[in-house]
Amino acid sequence: MFLPRTMSDEISSFVEDILRDDSDFRRKFISVFARMSTDEWKLLEAKVLELAEEIKKADP
Repeated sequence: MFLPRTMSDEISSFVEDILRDDSDFRRKFISVFARMSTDEWKLLEAKVLELAEEIKKADP
């Protein structure tokens, strides 16, 4: 039986996988997010929530 993983465990596992992976795209993608400022993260969150609302409206 598997124990539920915490969000921190999931993130840690994901990062470890990226560091072991040879995929240049995955490393560059994560690198861009790692350099984001607090304001950029807030904007990204707002846009993701906006997208979620659009999806909800289109497919109630």
